[in-house]
Amino acid sequence: MLLLKRGLTPHAQRLARQPIRALSSEAAAELTLTDRAKERIMQLRKQHEQPALMLRLAVEGGGCSGFSYKFSVFEGDLEEDDLSFGEPPLIVDSGSLEFVKG
Repeated sequence: MLLLKRGLTPHAQRLARQPIRALSSEAAAELTLTDRAKERIMQLRKQHEQPALMLRLAVEGGGCSGFSYKFSVFEGDLEEDDLSFGEPPLIVDSGSLEFVKG
């Protein structure tokens, strides 16, 4: 992951104009970030001067232990099946959502 130190990249500018698919309020209530996680994302946004940073959660299968839960902070385009929860956004693809929703 590359974190830029100055301004918004052209990619981030496009992202800021791109609509994020959102769920109904009922579905969005299924996934939430803790206040501490929200604070940390906001700190990273300020520290790296990247106001469009988002947290991505993905579930990957494989190995004898079953599933791996991957977290990453990113700035970029969303995939077609990405869903957004809250602000700052938690981005989860629809396939992973089935494994993490309550």
